[in-house]
Amino acid sequence: MIRKLRQPSLFKRLLAWQALVMLLAVGVSFGWNVWLAYQPKTGSIDRSMFLLAEAVARFAALDPSPAHATAVARQVKQLNQDNATLPTQDTDFAWQVWTSSGQLLSSDGMVNTFALSPPGSLVIGIRHDTGDWRLMAAQSPDGKVWAVVGQTRAFYSQLDALVLRQMVTIPLVYVTVLVIALWLATWRGLKPLQHLGQRIARRDAGSREPLTDAAHDPLELRPLTAALDAYALREAELRATEKRFFADAAHELRTPLAVIAAQAHVLAQERDPARQADMLHTYPVTAGCRPRRNELGCQNLC
Repeated sequence: MIRKLRQPSLFKRLLAWQALVMLLAVGVSFGWNVWLAYQPKTGSIDRSMFLLAEAVARFAALDPSPAHATAVARQVKQLNQDNATLPTQDTDFAWQVWTSSGQLLSSDGMVNTFALSPPGSLVIGIRHDTGDWRLMAAQSPDGKVWAVVGQTRAFYSQLDALVLRQMVTIPLVYVTVLVIALWLATWRGLKPLQHLGQRIARRDAGSREPLTDAAHDPLELRPLTAALDAYALREAELRATEKRFFADAAHELRTPLAVIAAQAHVLAQERDPARQADMLHTYPVTAGCRPRRNELGCQNLC
């Protein structure tokens, strides 16, 4: 089995090259998506944080009161926990809601949270890392409310670990599926070679029947079948030439052999030793026998 696997194989060659190309494509695609996710400001992670902060600012601006701002922030926090890819704790999310004049309307109320971030202290839409938190600021369209949301570094560490696991498991799943799919596709793609081999095996020796089937043969096989047809034609012509040569040789040898047989018979019937010796020394040349060359260029005696 191992020896068979080590033998050169067109199937293995095609499968290996296709698998390599597909794996490179999958790797580049997955790496590109990861890079897009972690890209500052425009990445999906930063974009999600900005949408959370913007949602708090927009809805809190409808009624810029402490109670309403707190209710909005808690609702956004709950939505974030419900839709998170990872299980989150209450302490993983924090917020601050301010008026444009610098009045703090609402905060998460936790002791271990990020420092106060009044309007203008952070750049809107840019992630800021401070202590154990990652912050994102947004402002309502009317400019009346300033909101800052934060998520802990521990949460993002878990997210990084999840992405790392996906970078290992997802390509492995892709590899398995791709190898199976490519194996089936390559096996089906090489079927015409098997059919051609069967047609050659069924062909009689010396047959001039063409192997080329323009209606069904792939374009890549037509040069091969055309070469095989030309070779078969040359082989058939050579066999025909050899057959004619042996027929001519048999015909040319028939008369001299008959004469020799007759002379041997006469010689065997002769009882006189002297006459036998005389007959041996005077073997006649067949009348009308002239040296000539046949169509193959061989000289015939008769």
